[in-house]
Amino acid sequence: MKQHWMLLAAGACLLGGCQKESADANTAAQNAMAGNAAASPTGPAKNPDMTEFAKTVDADGDGHMSRAEWQAQGLPQSSFDMFEKGRGFVTLDDYRANAAPPGIDLDGDGVLTVAEFREFDRQMAARMAADGKAPPPPPPPSPAASRP
Repeated sequence: MKQHWMLLAAGACLLGGCQKESADANTAAQNAMAGNAAASPTGPAKNPDMTEFAKTVDADGDGHMSRAEWQAQGLPQSSFDMFEKGRGFVTLDDYRANAAPPGIDLDGDGVLTVAEFREFDRQMAARMAADGKAPPPPPPPSPAASRP
């Protein structure tokens, strides 16, 4: 379930050069896999504020970002699928509860925008392709997603 965040974190590592010691990297990876905030020697990292991101994606304002709303923003399907849980939507709380990959807030202002999310995903995919690594295939659609 946390594969896409881990993939994004790996991409951030590739984009940033990953100069950390392996012990720090292992701790961050373990925390991310456990769903905890990313740890660093100075304490847990804070996820960027995704409030405006969610408002932009959630076009009808019902508090649920549907697959159609997600796709309309050109966001990576794998990230949606990871948190969808068969419900047909994701919420802001789904993303707040999991450590965001380091570097996803491209301008470092503490706020994640739809444009930053798309650009981070694009950069990561390009970097992985250049390194000859392919992202994992998306999970199969949930039964709830295939209902009319």
